[in-house]
Amino acid sequence: MHAGHPVTNRFDVHFGVFRLLPPEITRSSSQAAELFYTTGILATMNKYAETIFRLVEYERWCNLQALDFLAGLSDQECKRDFGFGLRTPHRTMFHIADVMRGWSCCVGPVIGPPSWLTYEDTVTLQEIRAMITDVGMSWLAAAKASHEMGVLAEERRLNHLFHLVTHGTHHRGQLLSMVTLMGYPQPFEGGDFGGWSNNGAG
Repeated sequence: MHAGHPVTNRFDVHFGVFRLLPPEITRSSSQAAELFYTTGILATMNKYAETIFRLVEYERWCNLQALDFLAGLSDQECKRDFGFGLRTPHRTMFHIADVMRGWSCCVGPVIGPPSWLTYEDTVTLQEIRAMITDVGMSWLAAAKASHEMGVLAEERRLNHLFHLVTHGTHHRGQLLSMVTLMGYPQPFEGGDFGGWSNNGAG
């Protein structure tokens, strides 16, 4: 605690950082308080932005690895019903791609409403791959644009960004279980962001 700043009843907690706001800010200047708070957010975001962006790249890379593996299977294997999750490998990857496409519109400086596609098993793996490739690039560009404007931590943009990563990880876990049940070895490490980023992959 800084000398001359007695205990007040206003605290600020952001990204695990605990700060006691000076009384002159808490009592007399809402504008100064907003500036104090915003400056702290931006300083914190600048520390972690590159790691966040790499996580987005990793999500895209994992999905493309999964699709490249499925491309080597028969259509019957890709659409085999396993009775759990999204039931088939094909529908699992379609769902991951669709959710990426839908929620990524909530990450950029201008937030738009999500929209959803109707699943059709006639959609090719190549079409799903193209969707993930395009959405992955636009999603990353949107996140970077929001960061540059200082709004990535506002209006739940980060929540949507991390949701896309955790959502994809969840369903890829189901997909890798399907792969195992088909008798194949795991085509890639399903959750190794640390190793991937350390090796400069992507």
